[in-house]
Amino acid sequence: MSLFCLSFSPSAPSSVLDIKPAKVAQQLTLLEWERFSKIEPNDIPHNAYNLHAREPKATASEIHAVLDMSNKIKDWVIKSVLEEKDATKRARLIEHFISILDECRKQSNISSMYHLYTGLSSSPIKRLTQTWALVRHQKQYTLFACMDWFRPVLQSDRYEEVHRGLKAPCVPYLGFYLSNIGLRPQKTRCSDDEIVREIRALQGGSYKFDNDERIRNFICGRMTARVRYSEDVKIYMDKSCKLE
Repeated sequence: MSLFCLSFSPSAPSSVLDIKPAKVAQQLTLLEWERFSKIEPNDIPHNAYNLHAREPKATASEIHAVLDMSNKIKDWVIKSVLEEKDATKRARLIEHFISILDECRKQSNISSMYHLYTGLSSSPIKRLTQTWALVRHQKQYTLFACMDWFRPVLQSDRYEEVHRGLKAPCVPYLGFYLSNIGLRPQKTRCSDDEIVREIRALQGGSYKFDNDERIRNFICGRMTARVRYSEDVKIYMDKSCKLE
């Protein structure tokens, strides 16, 4: 079925609220996995050093695809919440995204989990105090619990605690590896070979979810290309300030 036909189908979702969180998380996981599984592990150390070079060269296309997807997930969360003028409906959207985030955790999709969180904790969303007051405490607790769960993923000194426990299939947070190699002192970071071996091991499995074109097309349709990050932030903050 074509995207054109799907967009006018009575069964096509009009909002992420029309789709169960587990279903959204499954399709996000498949979309992220398709990109992550194509990465050549040896490209990660090379691109990590390149990203922090004085004159960086083009990032490997497979890594760029993962980073681009991550940014679009964050933007999707922000735009979805800010498009809603009613505070109660914004609160329901936030709760729904928290549920999706938690489902991603269950599926070992750390990448989507992290970027859903960064969308929810971004300045344009975080400042909506009237909206957050309507978010149920149970959901807010889930959000904090998820943050505590993946906080060690961002800390190289707790590498043994979390990363060695990850099993394929898993979509890791690629930013950890890129920053761990490119920014941290040699004595505190994982070796390049260690990271290459881990990436290769995590690519060894596969997810058993079925593709749902209806949901995939909805998600991809909501993930529009960025103009420029600085411009997007200003636009989002302006919208946020007009709401509350």
